[in-house]
Amino acid sequence: MIYLTTDTHFGHKKIIEYGRPKNYGERIVHGFNAIKEGDTLIHLGDICIGQDEFWSYIFRALPCNRILVRGNHDHKSAEWYLTHGWHSVCDSFQMIYEGKNIVFSHCPVTPDYWFNKTHYDRYDFNIHGHLHGNDHRSTDPAIAAVFNDRQIALALEDNGYRLFSLPSVLRRGKIKADHSQGGDKK
Repeated sequence: MIYLTTDTHFGHKKIIEYGRPKNYGERIVHGFNAIKEGDTLIHLGDICIGQDEFWSYIFRALPCNRILVRGNHDHKSAEWYLTHGWHSVCDSFQMIYEGKNIVFSHCPVTPDYWFNKTHYDRYDFNIHGHLHGNDHRSTDPAIAAVFNDRQIALALEDNGYRLFSLPSVLRRGKIKADHSQGGDKK
C-alpha cells in the first residue's frame, strides 16, 4: 500500500493556536500503526519545526519505504535526510499509478514550476499539502491561480490526522474531476 501524509509539523507549538488539537502529534503517530513492511510512505513536506534529529527517529522506525518531498519548513540538505532515515528525498516527483500521471509536491504546482512549461499540462493529478484545509494561504494569488480539477490538496486536519491511502486520494480526485466536468456524480 502507498500511504501519504503531509504537514505533520511535529514540535510546532504555535500550530495549536491555529486550530490543531493539543494531541495532534500523538494522533499522527498512532496512525502510523497502519503501515506494514513493504508499504511506502510519501511525506509531502513540513515534517517538524525544530528537533529534526528527534523526529527523524519516528520515521526511521517505520517498516516501509520512506519518500520525503521537502516542504518549506524542511531546511536540511537531502544528504542529511538520507542519513536520517529517508530512502528518497526530493522537491517533487512524478509517478504513473493505475494509469494516472501524478505529480507529488508540497505546494501546488504552477506553470512556472516546470523548467519546460509545455510539461505543465502533462499530469492527471497534482497531490500536494501546504494548505492545511483552511484559509491559511487563500490570499496568495500564486496558489489561488493554479486550482483546477486536477489539484488534490491533502490536509491532516480534514482526515482526523490519519494517513491517506493513495487509492482513496485518487478516487476523491476522480470524483472531483467528474463533478467539475459535469460527468457522473456518483
